[in-house]
Amino acid sequence: MPPDAFAPVADSILAEAFAALGEAPGQPEVDPNVRDDLAIRVRGWFLEAINHPLWKDWMPAAEEDMQFYIGGRGQWGRDGNYEGYEKLKAKGRAILSINHIQAPLDLMSGYQRANRVDMKAVPQGGEDVEDARTMSWFLKYAQDKLELQDLESEMFEEGNITGMDAAKIGIEYTGERPTNGEITAERLRPGHDLLWDPFWRKYSLQDCRYILEFKWAFLEDLVAEYPDHEADLRAAVGALDAVFRSFRGEGKGSSRTGADNYGYVRQHPVQDIQAEANFYNAGEQQLLVVEVWYQVYYAKYSVFDVTTGKVTFVDTKAEADALIQGDPEHLQLHRQEQRKVRMGTVIPATYHVMEEDKKPFPNDDESYPYVAYFYKRKRNTIYGLVRNMKDPQRFENKRISNAMDLMQNYSNPRRTVPKGALRDPQILSDLSDDSVIVYDKEKGEPGFYAPNVTDLAAAHLELATYMKQNMREIPGINAELLGDKQEAGLSGVAMARRQQQGQIISTGAFDHIRRTRKLMAQRMARRIQQVSTVEDQVLLTNDLGEQVPVLLNPSWLPKVGKLSAEEIRRLAQEHGADAKARVLRDPSSLKYDIVLDEAPSTPTARAAALFALVEIARSFPPIAPALYDYILELTDVPHKAELLQRVKRLMGPQITGEPPTPPQNPLAAPEAGSGGTPAGQPPAPALPASAAGAAPQVPVAGPA
Repeated sequence: MPPDAFAPVADSILAEAFAALGEAPGQPEVDPNVRDDLAIRVRGWFLEAINHPLWKDWMPAAEEDMQFYIGGRGQWGRDGNYEGYEKLKAKGRAILSINHIQAPLDLMSGYQRANRVDMKAVPQGGEDVEDARTMSWFLKYAQDKLELQDLESEMFEEGNITGMDAAKIGIEYTGERPTNGEITAERLRPGHDLLWDPFWRKYSLQDCRYILEFKWAFLEDLVAEYPDHEADLRAAVGALDAVFRSFRGEGKGSSRTGADNYGYVRQHPVQDIQAEANFYNAGEQQLLVVEVWYQVYYAKYSVFDVTTGKVTFVDTKAEADALIQGDPEHLQLHRQEQRKVRMGTVIPATYHVMEEDKKPFPNDDESYPYVAYFYKRKRNTIYGLVRNMKDPQRFENKRISNAMDLMQNYSNPRRTVPKGALRDPQILSDLSDDSVIVYDKEKGEPGFYAPNVTDLAAAHLELATYMKQNMREIPGINAELLGDKQEAGLSGVAMARRQQQGQIISTGAFDHIRRTRKLMAQRMARRIQQVSTVEDQVLLTNDLGEQVPVLLNPSWLPKVGKLSAEEIRRLAQEHGADAKARVLRDPSSLKYDIVLDEAPSTPTARAAALFALVEIARSFPPIAPALYDYILELTDVPHKAELLQRVKRLMGPQITGEPPTPPQNPLAAPEAGSGGTPAGQPPAPALPASAAGAAPQVPVAGPA
């Protein structure tokens, strides 16, 4: 059903939800802290989503896709029906599941894991180089702490199977960090933990009207979490139980008349018991709890001068009108809707709104905290690699099982005996060497019968092989095409072309996971800025794998405003910090000053990047010296940091812009007054800076 055709259905669902607002006269007042307008919207949004073809069709299909990936009994189902499998099992027939679906999906997952990349911030301006480098270190630290790469790989694998997967980048306030909180990252199953606006279009989900994260909770758990609402919650659940009993015929009256206990308590009569079952489980006394993220809009006004191009921003329309009255001929009013994202917590069954208009992420209140990975979406259909491989897999399983069944039951010769010819028919089942078969010659002697099943079984096996080949061609993902397996008889050029073909086929999936990773990095960078607001010293890992201490938000650094690199160095020197202080900018820096990029993480990814740089150096020798330090950074060798320092000292201006350090002869006599070692004696070992009395060099990160 196209979206336009579903629109009237959605409107009717929403209209029915809003129609539940009628108040019955003489009813007692409900909890004054409960504001049910958001609850009504959430109920309407939830019903809209689960009844839309996009979600209604995808959820059972995705579950079946997963069963086909797992294999076994799951590969014999169709639309949740396993009747054929159960009948064969009851009759003792052969049931085989030759899983050809798992291999290409595991190949895709393995290829992605072998080519993982780190999140990295890249500056847009030269003054932001140190800021971007520090943010890259923070991203690497958070990524490793949260095992974000493993989460990304799990999203990629699940999304390739079912068509999509999702994650939430949030903040949890724990006992150890009750003020700033800790960054969290968790996977959520679409359709099971998460629903969103089925009419969305953007990959980033930013055009969704709403996103609903939900879970079931027992009444006692909710009372423990919200003790202030205990009385009202228990009264509402008691009324709900009465309504469900009346619909089952266990009580008197009908809620359809409006004279029901549920309407008495909550003033919202139940219109549809089936819809109500989406929010309340009467048997277990469980209620659906929804964390809803939705959009709100604020009007922004500005006055534009058509002669000078100057724009003046004001808070209200009255201020704008007052400015325009001064020069109405040249001043124009501009009104713009500013979109913000807010969060609330709702119990739809009882119309309780526990939280509303919350801003959990003040520096990121224009974006949802959720990111998703999609394998492929066409109109209202979302699907993965498995979807179009299921029919060939079903057909192969049935054909090869049938062939094995025929050969097992009919390929062995069976004795035939005329009726009454044997004195003891049981002798046919005795296969010992000394057994004697006594028969009546007049009635005929025993013979053998072997049905000709060879051709029939061969036909089944041939069809099964044909379907196996189809399953290789349908997804286009196999080891030969990805270049992970060499095929005999192919030249190097032919193999390279096949590898290129395989990579092109899988480009869409890898491009989508790259988009997901970028969105995840943006959310992660915002969370880093939000939790990093107090003075602290943290150990971060730099590009060479070294542990670097970073002073975060020092008290001597201004809390607001953007300083130049020279001003930061001056302040750092005044307070004994690193002259090259590294500062995290204000939240807007991620939008204007820093672009999030990727850096090779796994040995395979680093090897590919290293090979590309080496080829550039070979092809263009004049620029090779400028690449030496980057080439060394990508190599996995011991003491890489020390080696890189030696290369920089040796190459000098070709890398750092400074003259190379001249080699010194340890046997040469020192100059007068230099304090050096006398000629003919070995030089004294150099002391570390800390041992020599120098202040430790600690990079500095400024306020987020």
